[in-house]
Formats: sequence, structure tokens, C-alpha cells
Amino acid sequence: MSATLTNGAAAAEGRDVRPDPAAPLAHDFVGNLIERFLQGEAGQTACVSNAEAWTYGELRTASAAIATKISRHPSDRRRPVVIYARRQPMLVAAILGIIRSGHPFLILDPKHPPARNQRCIQLAKPVGLLSLVPYAEIPAFVLDEIKAPDQSFIHDLSSGKAGLLDPDFAVAAGNTFPGDQAKPDDVMYWAFTSGTTGSPRAIIGGFGPVCHFFEWQQKTFGLNGDDRFSVLSGLAHDPLLRDVLLPLWVGGSNYFPPEDYFGLPGRLYEWMQISRITISHLTPSMGHLLLSGRAVEKFGRLQSLKGAFFGGDILRAGLAQDFAACAPSARIVNCYGTSETPQIMACHEALPAELPAGGEAGDRQKLLPIGKGIEGCQLLVLDGDNRLCDVGEEGEIFVRTPHRALNLIDGEKPVPEAYEHNPFSREPGDLLYRTGDRGEYLADGRVRHRGRRDRQVKIRGFRIALEELENALAQDNRIAQFQIELDDSHAENRLLLFVVARPDADLKADFIRERLQSQLPGYMVPERIRLLAAMPLTPNGKVDHARLKGMAEDTLDSRMETTSAAADIESTLIKIVSGALFAKSIGPDTDIVKAGMNSLQAIEISCAIEEKFGLSLSAAEIVQHSTISKLAAYIREFQGKAQPAGLSPAEAAALMMNIEGHVLASKTDGSHGVGPQLFPKNEPLLAGIKNRVFQLLARVVPDVWRVKLHRARGVSIGKNSSIGYDSIVETAYPWLVFIGDDVNIGIRVTIIAHFRGMVPAEKQKHTVKIENDAFVGPGVFILPNVTIGEGAVVAAGSVVNESVPPYTLVQGNPAKPKARCGLPLSKAVSYAEFVANLKPIS
Repeated sequence: MSATLTNGAAAAEGRDVRPDPAAPLAHDFVGNLIERFLQGEAGQTACVSNAEAWTYGELRTASAAIATKISRHPSDRRRPVVIYARRQPMLVAAILGIIRSGHPFLILDPKHPPARNQRCIQLAKPVGLLSLVPYAEIPAFVLDEIKAPDQSFIHDLSSGKAGLLDPDFAVAAGNTFPGDQAKPDDVMYWAFTSGTTGSPRAIIGGFGPVCHFFEWQQKTFGLNGDDRFSVLSGLAHDPLLRDVLLPLWVGGSNYFPPEDYFGLPGRLYEWMQISRITISHLTPSMGHLLLSGRAVEKFGRLQSLKGAFFGGDILRAGLAQDFAACAPSARIVNCYGTSETPQIMACHEALPAELPAGGEAGDRQKLLPIGKGIEGCQLLVLDGDNRLCDVGEEGEIFVRTPHRALNLIDGEKPVPEAYEHNPFSREPGDLLYRTGDRGEYLADGRVRHRGRRDRQVKIRGFRIALEELENALAQDNRIAQFQIELDDSHAENRLLLFVVARPDADLKADFIRERLQSQLPGYMVPERIRLLAAMPLTPNGKVDHARLKGMAEDTLDSRMETTSAAADIESTLIKIVSGALFAKSIGPDTDIVKAGMNSLQAIEISCAIEEKFGLSLSAAEIVQHSTISKLAAYIREFQGKAQPAGLSPAEAAALMMNIEGHVLASKTDGSHGVGPQLFPKNEPLLAGIKNRVFQLLARVVPDVWRVKLHRARGVSIGKNSSIGYDSIVETAYPWLVFIGDDVNIGIRVTIIAHFRGMVPAEKQKHTVKIENDAFVGPGVFILPNVTIGEGAVVAAGSVVNESVPPYTLVQGNPAKPKARCGLPLSKAVSYAEFVANLKPIS
């Protein structure tokens, strides 16, 4: 079923293709929310990360446990509960638990500046906090703000799901809670976007609009319980709701990538390939990030992806074409909406005829239409007299829908003027939202975006009200004058800042950037900051905006110069960095971080370095070596190493341990060898001897005794698990190993949970985890800092040096994903059934 309808025939017949602004709009609400969110079978997978997987049954129990914890603290249900978040499945349980308790939720991203997070807490006045980070890592200002009100609470959920799946909560999981029967106009969440008063704007959203959108997207695009959704949205960005809750609405599963993959070229794409993601909600910036690092060339096409939904910023034809090429089965959809009218209000599915076949630069830069309103919504393009614009006539875009945010608070005051009465209707509740966007109707009734009316801009998918940035600048008494410009001449919008300092002020661009970074999210900090003696003016005395933009391209700092004597590596790096930062003058000592490099530009630089020099750097390493000189030195160091002589993981493992005799490597001069310690410095001699005797016995005794002996050594082993003959489980620090329930470990498996020098501070920290229903084949090597996910299978003879996603079959040296497991390889499943349910990863 197509997401958008064409009106070619209507246009040819001269019929009006524009929406009827007086026609009634559907306003329905679908069923019991929690029943819809938790409709999957108890054993069905709901949330997956590289470290763990949650079933729907576990989500039910955990959300009930969280709701019970919150309900023990009587408080105003109109006030939110804060989630201090991390990108992990526990986030879903926390959201559901708060919903069930009857409170709205507010997600804070620890990566946002403390000053902004503190302001959000002050405006929301939450009743409590659920932390996904350990209590000790919660900033003091968060604790102080939460503890200020009477009867507030703080619950640490960082220990994982085990603490929420306690048998004491088994009965509670079947209980009902205040939020289980939520109504359309009940408050569901608080979110913050950029405000026009110089302070963040609060969006208070209800259940009705969210459920309306979920139902529409499910029906329109055929989403179902087999779908796998990527969780890529910003943690404090309201589109996150469609990443984490829409999968539950349709009975599917959501997949959380490792956080550090966002800074590694190609890793996010590889993760999507391995996880066999079918549905992804993206900003155009995230689309560029996914395709970075020659990802398609390295990992092949995303054959499993069937829907790529872009929103949050303009979508150009070139990116849509690139995505269509890498995901041939995917429907590429350009989506339009605002935080005040959540979630998506209009969409347009990109058709092959609209995409640039020849790859001409001009064609690739064309903007795709934002389409038509979804069911129950209209896009009205009105002129200054509130008249519906004709086809091809530019006007302002208004969203007409009953599915609106419940309230908007800018600073500490409501925003009553945000919604206006529909001039074409007499119904009192028929309101329009003024978006500030300009657009025009095309001949088939679709709308094309034509830029902004007001001073709000989109940067990397985030909406920015320039007033908030101006407010931060106005607080610096060293600045006499400033001017903010938007450069939209490239694939991604950029903010430019020009500053005139007071005569007696010692002001540098670096100081301004550091101050803004301490107050505002990274996407709000201008990429280019230029100090001027005076603002350029036009003959009539106005600021010359064209000259300002040209000055931004001329130089980053008048003191930075490119020398012709630079070595080849420096010269190449200067070209790479200059191209990524759109700066004409980059010198060897230019600090590219302070010059305004953002995360996407860091990825672009990393990809170019890999292509030119064969060295793969993460975005974090680019930041660490932030000048041309440092990067060049790092590359020379890399080139000076004898790369072909490097050891394979198997050779490295053989060096670390002589497996036949279990003789641990050490140097005769008493210095540290490369292997684990025979007797760790913090282990008593008798306990060490006992540990090793039990280890040797466990290699040869019957299976039931092997498990008991390893438990006695300190290995954490669950129910119904087995360990094969002649297997070695971490000699020095056995408590570093966790083995879950129904795990099958084959013969002659070696588990190494530490290297020399890794002296654990406490016994509770596992460095090797093998989760429930996993199968480890004979002769496998498992190295430290690895999690083998639930239901995963490691083929015989493999070397595991990276975590294995749940229900994934890996093989090789090093072990790489080869297939997805429809069923675990357990005693209850025959080998034929297991093989029949394998799905190869292409």
C-alpha cells in the first residue's frame, strides 16, 4: 500500500488537488495502550542490544516492578519522572514502568551540557528519577534538583534486569496500574526543544497523537511482529518514541547499537547488516553517517531493510538515491512533522523517477517534496491573508490536525498563540499549528518545502530557535556585537557566527566556542566562529549578509596559514580537513575541534584518512589528535610499524597460554610476560592453589562435577548449563566469568577473562558473559571483554574477540556473524530444526 497518493488524473482534469480546509478530520483513539505495547508472546524477543536481550514477558514483569516502585511514593501524577538515560533495553522498561505508574516521563541525555539538563529539570519539576547509570555517576546538580521537592525519589536501575525480575514481583506483573487505561488526553511525556525566549521549550505530549501515528504507520506500511527497528534517534529527542515504542505497538523488536558505533565509520551500517534491521527512522545526517566509510562496498547491501523513514530536516534526492541503491527492497519515505504536532504529519514516498539516475550534482541537491498530510492531518499553505495558496504560489505551511501536543511552555509560560483557529471552520476546537516553514503546492497536491519564515533553523535534524543561541551569547559581556548566519549551500546546514569584541576585551574564538559548548547541545554551537574588527555593511547601513558568508569561507583565523613546505602527509590532511570543514585556510597547528568540527565531519575525515593511508580511525581518535601535525605524526607511526607481521587472534591466544600443559608464559628475568598471572598479587596462596586444583580436576571429571567445581572456584553458572571435557575457564580470576541458564559449552573450550595487568577491583564485575541458551562449540577461544548474547551460537574452532549479538551464529578467526538463529541450539531443539530456522546474513 502506497504511503502517498498521486492526483495526476485530478490535475489533468482541472480538479482542485489541494486539501479541503473545512472538511472534518478523523479523531480516533485505539484501544488499551499497555495491551498494545506488550502484546507479544511472553518468550518473544522485544529488545536487543549487543550485551543483552529482553523478552515481552520480562518487559511486563520489569515495567510492573518499576511502576510498583514509583507508586510507593505518593506524588502529583501530572509531574514527570526523569529517566537519566543510556542507549540500552532498560530504557524501554523504564518508559513503560513510568507510563504504567500514571506519570509522564522525561528523558535526559547525559551527553547534553549540564546547564541545559539542569534547566530542563527546573522547568519540569519532576517527582523522581530513574537512573540507567550507576548512582555514583549521576551529576550532583541532578541529585540536588531531584531531592529539592518533598517526597521525591531516586531509583538506580543500572544493575540490569536481574534486579527487576525478582520472584517477589511475579504477581505484580499481572496487576493493573493507573496508566494501563490511559486516555487520549492524558499526559504521556515531556520533551524539550529549542525555545524562542532564550530557554528550552517544553512540549507536553499526550497518548492520542502518538497512538494515532503508530496505528497509521502500521497500516500504511504493513509493519508486523517480524520487523526489527533500529534505535538511532537522540535520547532526548522526541522521535525516539517511534524508535522504542512503535516496535512494541506492532509486536516487533527494537535493536540498540553500541554507543561507540556512532563514531566509527561503517560500524553502524555493519551493525544494521548483522542485526538484519527492517525498519529505520533516520535524520538525513544519520543517513550520511550510516553510509560513511565505504560501508556498502565493505558489507554489501542492506537486503533486509524494507523501510527507511527520513525526517527532522530536508531530504535531498542524492541521499535518497544512495539509500535506494544500498537497500534495494526499502521504501524511501520523506517525512514531515513538528514536536508540537507529534509525530509525523505528512509524508512522501520517493519514486525511482524522482531520483537522479546520472548522479549530476544539481540533480542530487534537489529537495524531495514533503508530501501530503497523513490520515487525520492536512498541510495548509496559506498566504498573509489566510487564503489557501494556489498551486505554485508560495505561502506558510500550517498543520491542521486534532492530534496536537497538550501544552507548550516556553521558559516558564504557556504559549497560547502556538495554535490558531482554522479560518475555514466554525468548530471551536478546529485549530492550526503555524510551523514557520514556507512551502508551495505542486500540481498533484503535494507540498514542497521552501525554507523558514521565522528565525528557526534545522541543524543535523534538530530544530534550533536562534533566540536561545543569542541569549547565551548576550550573557558574554566581552562581546560588543554578533551576527548569526545560516549557510544552506551544502548538503548539511551550518551555523556561522561573527563576533565583534569590545575594545578592551581579550576575546578569542576558542573562548566563545568553549563557553557555548558548556551551555548548549553540540548541534547548537556554530561550526564557524569568526572575530571581526567591525561588521561589514551595505551602502544603506545594514549588515551585509552575503559578505559575511564569504568571509566565513576565507579563513578560520587570520593567524593560520598553509605553508608550501608541508610534507606530503600534512598536505593531504590539509586538503581532507579543508574539504570536510568547508574552510579554505587550514594550517598544521589548526585545532580542528575548536574550529567547529562536528561528529559527521569527523567521520568524513576518518573515512578519507582510511582511503588515503589505510588507517581506520574513530571519531574519538580524530578528536584526540586534533591538529594536522598530530594526525600526521600518528599516521607516520602507523606506517612505520610492520603491519604484515602482526599476530592473528589465535596466535596471540597461543602466546598468552600454553594450552597443552597449562604452563603460563613469563619472562625469566622476572618482568611481566604477555600471559595471565599464575598467582595474582591479590590472591592468597592457599586459595590460589585450591582454585587451580579444582580447575585441573574440572577438565577430566564427569560433566555434573565440572559445573560444581567451577562454581566452587567462583564462576557464576546458572541452571541446566554444561561445560565440556578439557575446557579451561579463566584460571586466575574465575569470578570474572558469568554463564547463564541452559548454556552448552563444548569440549576443549578456553575462556580467558583477563590479561596480565587487568587486576579486577571487585569480584562482581564480569568481563566474559555467556547468556541464556547460548551454544559454544568445541575448541572455541573466548577472550576478555566479550558478551555472547542470548541464544547465540559460536561455531567450533572460532576465536571470539568481540561481543556476539543475541541469536546470531558466528564463525571464524576472528569470529564474524554468519547467520541469524530463529531458534536457540538447545536440548529442546533438534539440530534439523535449528538449521531450518537459520537465516544467512548476506
